[in-house]
Amino acid sequence: MDPEAPNILHTLSERASWSRANEKGVFPGIATPLNWSIWGEIGERCVRRAAFDLGLFEEEELVPPEAADARSWSIFYGRPAANVDTWRRLHVGLSSNDAAQRHAFGDATSTAVVDRSSERRDKIAAKRADALSLAADGMKKARREVEAWWVEATRPERLADFEHCRRVFAEGLEWFERADRFHILVSLLSMEAITDLSSAAERAGLPNAPNEMMIGYPGMEEFETTAALWEVSRGKRTLASFLSRHGFHGAQEGEIASHSWREDPQPIISLVERYAALPEGDDPRAR
Repeated sequence: MDPEAPNILHTLSERASWSRANEKGVFPGIATPLNWSIWGEIGERCVRRAAFDLGLFEEEELVPPEAADARSWSIFYGRPAANVDTWRRLHVGLSSNDAAQRHAFGDATSTAVVDRSSERRDKIAAKRADALSLAADGMKKARREVEAWWVEATRPERLADFEHCRRVFAEGLEWFERADRFHILVSLLSMEAITDLSSAAERAGLPNAPNEMMIGYPGMEEFETTAALWEVSRGKRTLASFLSRHGFHGAQEGEIASHSWREDPQPIISLVERYAALPEGDDPRAR
């Protein structure tokens, strides 16, 4: 058996520059075939859709290419990695600043040529207002709808029905593809804003200012989850109530085959016990 032969968890690259700077946080170990069969294709389509929304890709580029070197990401020996060449085209193409690539991938290098022509800038400018609106409104709407769907789909009495579970799994994939497009849009636009802010701060001689200005995200999922967990530790919220709202989280969330807190609440029970031993001054909402 040839260990280098391409398969569902391993592709071949001839020239592209690759990085796991971001992917290793989402995929810390070896991906399962199920996981990559979902992330690999849906993720690629959503990156291309978002790039098209922003004026960075042409319509004919919406279809994912066969060659790994032409994709936004691929997988090697079971570990997903980002194609720095493709992402350089997106980050630098949007911001016209090479610093965007460094913010996204650190020291990973790429010599990929970025289209900085006036024609490309005009296309990006023409689509910008709609892309900004789509990123914000589309994400909010998708979140509201998918949360309502998830609550209904995961009712305990319904999960005993195999056909229901199979149907819900297929629906979940559709929701993922719809939402991931907005995630990529928000990610690209946010990186542009962070890069511009950092560059302005450096010019002003205040290199640490961006970190101070970007502290505090009370509306983010991570903060709301932590605050709700604190309420459970103080007896202000039941564990069942917490799981009904935040139970879709869990360890290694990027792995479809991993268990969510709803399926295995023991990690949350342990966290509640740890939080219960903390003083009131450690309430995350008071920081």
